[in-house]
Amino acid sequence: MNKEILTGIMSKAVTDLEYRRRLVHSPRQVLMQEGFQVPVDKKVVILENTDDLLYIVLPPGPGKSSTVSDTFSWMIEENVIHLVGRLDAQAVDQIRDSILHMEGDLVLNLERLEYISSAGIGLLLLLFKNAQAAGSSVNIIHLQDRVRNILIMSGIGDLFQI
Repeated sequence: MNKEILTGIMSKAVTDLEYRRRLVHSPRQVLMQEGFQVPVDKKVVILENTDDLLYIVLPPGPGKSSTVSDTFSWMIEENVIHLVGRLDAQAVDQIRDSILHMEGDLVLNLERLEYISSAGIGLLLLLFKNAQAAGSSVNIIHLQDRVRNILIMSGIGDLFQI
C-alpha cells in the first residue's frame, strides 16, 4: 500500500509545483495527509535532482536494518537475514529486491518472525529457486512453532534445511 501511495505522491509532485514545494518543505505533513505512515522515529528527507546533481538512494546494506512497517523489520549481517514481526505482502514488496540479489549460501533467522503470509512463502520459494540455480543453499534457523507449522502445511518445509 505504501508503495502505491508513494507513486501517487511522486506523480503529483512532478505536475503540481505548489504540492512539490509543500512536499519539500513539510514532507512528514504531506506524507501523512496522503495516508503514508512514517514511524515517528524516522527522519524524512526530500531531495531534488538537478541538471548537475543526481541523488541515488540505496537500500540498507549488510549489517544494516530497516523497519518496513509497524509490524515488520529486517536486518542483514553478512549472509544472515534476520526477519522480525509479520512477513506479509507489504513487507515482501519492500524487501524483495534487497534479498533476492544476495549471493552465496544464505541463512534466514526466523527467531522473531511471528507470522508469514502466502506472499512471504512465495518470497521463500524465490530465494530457494535462485539459490538452487546458483548452486547455493538457503537454511532456515530458529523457527517459532507457528511459522514452522505454516511452512510444513504449505508444503515447502522440506525444501529448506530447517
